[in-house]
Amino acid sequence: MWDLLNDPAQLSKCVPGCEEASLGVDDEWKWKMKFNVGVISRRIEAIARVVEKEPTRKLAINLDSVTGDFKAQLHLELAEVSSTSTRVKFAANVDARGPFQLVVNQMIKSQMDKLVGEFAANVSSKLVPNS
Repeated sequence: MWDLLNDPAQLSKCVPGCEEASLGVDDEWKWKMKFNVGVISRRIEAIARVVEKEPTRKLAINLDSVTGDFKAQLHLELAEVSSTSTRVKFAANVDARGPFQLVVNQMIKSQMDKLVGEFAANVSSKLVPNS
């Protein structure tokens, strides 16, 4: 589990809307993302930075769009339940900027449970093929 979550290229494949990840400089990753929130669809290029890491237990990543109109924080905490099971606590905070920020932020909040569910399903499918 930790190996998957600790690899930005693999983790990016689990994040809903992330289409591509490439290594930047100083352990930064460029993620190309597409968001569909309600009637709004947007492609964003963001820089992903690991800001907190406790191996096998905790990971926090900040995402900042290169244009400055989007920020997100992803927090993951892992707890071993048994030798074959790990509980993952995932939290995300997404903040749009710009002329439509109030509308977009409200739409993002209304979709957050769906996005978290997609992330969990994507992680599960990477860990247990054909699940």
